[in-house]
Amino acid sequence: MYSENYRKHLRTADAAAYCGLAKSTFEKLRVTGGGAPFLKIGRTVVYDVNDLDTWLAGDPERFDPHRFIDHSYGPREYSPLGMLSHSCLGAQIVDLVGRTFVTVLTKEFDWLVVSDGPREFGASHWATSSKFGIKLRARRPQTSDSLA
Repeated sequence: MYSENYRKHLRTADAAAYCGLAKSTFEKLRVTGGGAPFLKIGRTVVYDVNDLDTWLAGDPERFDPHRFIDHSYGPREYSPLGMLSHSCLGAQIVDLVGRTFVTVLTKEFDWLVVSDGPREFGASHWATSSKFGIKLRARRPQTSDSLA
């Protein structure tokens, strides 16, 4: 049906979604410069998927460790473990340890939130507020005398 030379093209909205950007950002980059290469066919603007990949990652097939010296890439520009979203390699163990920790806290301790604040975004993950504080008090185990 298609020849080997067939190349997939995306319109602006689809290209922006493919790159994880807003359509308006893509249009602005097209006008101001610095955006991905595009083709204008009449009134329609299309982007080649191969050009989008190259624009996002430079030349991803070429080994160039110096590409990280002059530019700090965000997660929408460089994602070596997957396009735009990936999970942390230790996410499952962190989830298990977190669930165990919360279970022990709720079953064996009385706790009171003494201060709180909005979540904060650290270097790469969301974190609780630096103002967050709790008081913990170990529960006394029930004895057979107290149950009667």
